[in-house]
Amino acid sequence: MVRSQEIARRYAEALYEVAVDADALEAVQGDLAEITQGLGENEEVQRFLSHPLVPRDAKSALLTAAFPDLTEWVGRFVDVLIRHQRERYIDLIWEQFVALRNAREGRLPVRIDSARPLSEQDRQRVQAKLEGAWNRPVVLHEQIDPTLLGGVRIEVNGRVVDGSIRLRLDQLQQQLQE
Repeated sequence: MVRSQEIARRYAEALYEVAVDADALEAVQGDLAEITQGLGENEEVQRFLSHPLVPRDAKSALLTAAFPDLTEWVGRFVDVLIRHQRERYIDLIWEQFVALRNAREGRLPVRIDSARPLSEQDRQRVQAKLEGAWNRPVVLHEQIDPTLLGGVRIEVNGRVVDGSIRLRLDQLQQQLQE
């Protein structure tokens, strides 16, 4: 796993530098996210891409057909990954790319779990409070978790603030059992 992370980090750094030079960070990150999400949703395509007997041309053709609107840089990058048999690392490369960008831009990734999607007003309020508390820009990653029942659970730098109804119910149940 450490070797996989190191491989992904190197490719992510190279792509990051290309994206900076081309002034295309947003587009490149968006393309990587699209590929990662698209591949993550289809196990057949994952097996096809990771199979050693599938010719590289067939892999390139599949990805070109599946993602026709990729930027020039990401299209070339995917070709390099296929040529060097590194396409199985695309999800790790995306994670490393995002982490590298956040670090270089001084942004703090924050995970917010909620029972239902946050309204734009709630999202802005949470973001403003977190930016004030951490004194730096934050990047919100929202996840829907219906088991929370209501409220939110926020994770920042390994710290968790749980304001969910599920936690309150669990605590109440524990108190009643005592």
